[in-house]
Amino acid sequence: MTWRLTLAASAALLGCTARPPTTLRYELEPVPRVEVELEGEVVQSWADRPAPATAPTAQALESKPRVTRQQRREELDLKSRTMPGWALHESAHYFILTCVQDTKFIEELKQRSESIRRAIQRNFPHPDLDPVPIHTAPNVIRMLEDADQFHSYGGPGGSSGFWSSRIDEIVLYDDLKGGGRRETWATLNGMVFFEYLNSISGEAEAAPWFLYGHSDYYSGFKFVDGKHQPAPFDWRKGLAKSNVETSQIVPLEEFVRFTRQQYDSAHPRRTTPGSHYAQGWSFIWFLREGQTSKHWNPVWDKILDSWWSAWRKTGDANAATDRAFAGVDWAELQAAWGAFTLEL
Repeated sequence: MTWRLTLAASAALLGCTARPPTTLRYELEPVPRVEVELEGEVVQSWADRPAPATAPTAQALESKPRVTRQQRREELDLKSRTMPGWALHESAHYFILTCVQDTKFIEELKQRSESIRRAIQRNFPHPDLDPVPIHTAPNVIRMLEDADQFHSYGGPGGSSGFWSSRIDEIVLYDDLKGGGRRETWATLNGMVFFEYLNSISGEAEAAPWFLYGHSDYYSGFKFVDGKHQPAPFDWRKGLAKSNVETSQIVPLEEFVRFTRQQYDSAHPRRTTPGSHYAQGWSFIWFLREGQTSKHWNPVWDKILDSWWSAWRKTGDANAATDRAFAGVDWAELQAAWGAFTLEL
């Protein structure tokens, strides 16, 4: 499926008018990803949150023109002035372009985007991004007013947001009149993860279990007293537990070798793409939060850091997997992950 941002769709953004609540809802257990073509750029996605790509090196960043924060601010301010009802807001790491008039919501958006970014950075530190250097102006969060406007902008059916590296934008919408802002915030968390990794790593893809598992891991974070804290992701937890109970899972030793195509396809073991995303989330949740479990083996402490470090150096997902899981007893890991998931 391909979606294009046409002139007519662009014109729909020039005014910010009231619309009846949309009846289109995305599935909490996703169907396979689709492709979005945004002015010539194809953004890969899956049903409830389109996904970008990341890469082991920052070479792609070198080819981007260096725009200062002030230049980007002036450009966006000029654009907003040509679109009735739109306004430009700003946080430490993001420009926010929106026609949503709820000032409390916008302030919360600023706080949440900065907070989840800090949470992500704790696991993926990169000193070059803090503070944002003058030659890498902040990326944009484009907050649309509802699902109709989001889809007119190029968002795929069944989706709630996407990250576009070509235009440096996170695009999502205020779901107050639909599923509620809980879903908006979950989408924001996952998209900030994609945007952050893309900012430090470029365009080639990491292994899907690592990339999408982490996106869902951060999507589940709860915002408490101005800070994000890890919490199981409701959109994935139920299916993850059910699949472990019924053995509708892929053995982890095989799962961590999945390509993007395998991740988004039905498997001979009768697992579905939705099952793979649920398994990816639950495996990352276990590796990030399972250290206090009675099932935990300390030899697993460095798996994620080792994988990320090796992939950043080599760009080879299989080589990174070899290094991260060297010496691991797969039967022990499989049993511990399964038991931990059932206890969620």
